[in-house]
Amino acid sequence: EEKISSGVDSVNGVVSLGGGLMASEKCFVGEVLGSLSKCAQKCLDVGSPYIQKKNGEYIKHEPEPCYAFAYAPKEKYCITLPKYAMKSMFRPIVSSFVVPDGYIHYANKFHVTMDDGLAGESCTQKTLGLIQKMGYAVQRDKNNGRLYATKTATEYKAKVSCINDECGYNDWCFVQDGCGAWFNGCHPICPKPALDDIAAKGYELVEDKKNGHAYIQCPGSEDKRKISCISEECHDNGEEWCFVPNGCSSSQ
Repeated sequence: EEKISSGVDSVNGVVSLGGGLMASEKCFVGEVLGSLSKCAQKCLDVGSPYIQKKNGEYIKHEPEPCYAFAYAPKEKYCITLPKYAMKSMFRPIVSSFVVPDGYIHYANKFHVTMDDGLAGESCTQKTLGLIQKMGYAVQRDKNNGRLYATKTATEYKAKVSCINDECGYNDWCFVQDGCGAWFNGCHPICPKPALDDIAAKGYELVEDKKNGHAYIQCPGSEDKRKISCISEECHDNGEEWCFVPNGCSSSQ
């Protein structure tokens, strides 16, 4: 699947890819669809249609399997992309869901998780559903096992990892922003909305273990209680934190 050149036209929603000296350029062109769910459905049901210039004319071809798609909420514009173009980046990227200018990027979890070469590098549909249940909307899927999600009520932007060994062998976790380089590895954290909720309920943060766990207590009390911000340890109940027993994990 050699593709020599790539161009992204964010204004018109087009990705163009050259196929080498003997192949003409492929153009994956977007279209206006009514909603994000319709764009996702097109990726699943239709795939990634494209046109190619031949003898001076543009010919429509049968769609290729869709591995990713980009969606512009304001313009309701949808572009579906094949495997070799899935990392094409349309800009600007949506930074606020109050005024959602720009594009949001998603990976097709079916193809990504079923493909041997990409297995383990994508959050599952179950995880995306749990993130949404917590009140977050995916802002940018990095297609490397990590994504950014925005808390729709507060505009807080969180980083999420679905890489097993970064999350204490859990399916997913919130991680610190900017992590991922060899000198700055990712680890589970309690996101700011969880800490704000803990404070709003009258608790004091005594110790943050920097592994998705922390100890809290009531003001003036010596009774420390352990909490977790790891969804699986909270029975995937849609809450950002929960009480857990002391000694509940190998990383105290």
